[in-house]
Amino acid sequence: GCRFHLTQAWYRNVKKYGLATEYQNNTSIGNWIQYTFGLIFLEPSEVSDCFTQDLMAECPTDEKLVKYCYYLVENYISEDSVFSPTLWA
Repeated sequence: GCRFHLTQAWYRNVKKYGLATEYQNNTSIGNWIQYTFGLIFLEPSEVSDCFTQDLMAECPTDEKLVKYCYYLVENYISEDSVFSPTLWA
């Protein structure tokens, strides 16, 4: 299904940015990444606010995580992203 392929794409980028170990070991960074996967269960109109106001407020400081966040915003979170939330949420 769509959610499977979406989270698969997100996880590929978790690995690309060197965050797979953090994700698998349930560190604070890994837990935060897991929270981002919950965005798929929101209404499209809630995704951007949840990400920018709630998740980013709790985002651990990490250079690799910043790159992952940028990937999500550019491709999935912002209204003018490649795949806006109306397509997947």
